[in-house]
Amino acid sequence: MRGRRRCPLSARSLLTAAAFVLLLSVEARAEAPLVNLRFFAGGRFVMGVAIGSLSMFSIIGLLLYFNLYAQSRDGLGLTALEAGASLLPLSAALLALAMLAPAVAARLGLRNALTAGMALITIASAVIGAAVAEGSLVLLSIGFLVMGAGLALPYASAPRLALSALSPAQTGQGSGIVNACTFLGGSVGVAGGAIASALGGFGAVLTMIALAGIIGAALSRRIPKTG
Repeated sequence: MRGRRRCPLSARSLLTAAAFVLLLSVEARAEAPLVNLRFFAGGRFVMGVAIGSLSMFSIIGLLLYFNLYAQSRDGLGLTALEAGASLLPLSAALLALAMLAPAVAARLGLRNALTAGMALITIASAVIGAAVAEGSLVLLSIGFLVMGAGLALPYASAPRLALSALSPAQTGQGSGIVNACTFLGGSVGVAGGAIASALGGFGAVLTMIALAGIIGAALSRRIPKTG
C-alpha cells in the first residue's frame, strides 16, 4: 500500500516540474508574457522578491507550527484561544512597524532597514526558542514582539525595493509577480516547516526561520547604499 501511494505523488511532482519548465519556455518567447522573465535580470528586483519571500516564509511557517506546538500535549498545552492570544504581541508589532516602515527606511536607508528586520527575525527565533524551553509566557511575548518588528520591515519594504527596478509602466505586472513569489515563499515555509518539525520538532522550525533571517540579512547587505 505504501508503494502505491508514492506513485501518484511522484507523478504529480514530475507533472508540476514539467509544467513549470513549459511555462518558462513559453513566457520567454511570448511577445506579451504573463510573467515577464526579463524583470529577473535586475538585481534589485531579484533581491526584493527574495527578501519578501523569506519574510513570508518565516511568518507562515511560524504561525502554523507554533499553533500546532502550543496546543499539543507535548508542547505548551494551551487552548486555541490562549495560543491565539499569545500571538497578539507579534500582530501588534507587525501592524505598527509596517505602518512606520517607510519612515524607518527613509531614516536608516532601505539597506539598513531590511538588514535590521531580517536580523531581528533571527534574534527573535532564539528568544522564542528559549521561552518555549523554559515555558515562560512573558519571554514568549517578548520574542513575538521582536519577531513582529523584524517581519514588518522586510514585508513592507521589500516590494518597494523590487518595484524600484522597474519603469512605471511595468509596476502593475511587477507587483503581481512580487505577490505571487511572496506567497510562494509562504508555501515553501509550510513545506519546509513540516520537514523540520518531523525531524526536530518546533525547535527545528525556529532554527529554519533563524536561518532564513540570516540569509535575508546577508542579501540585504548587497543592496546599494543609495537604496
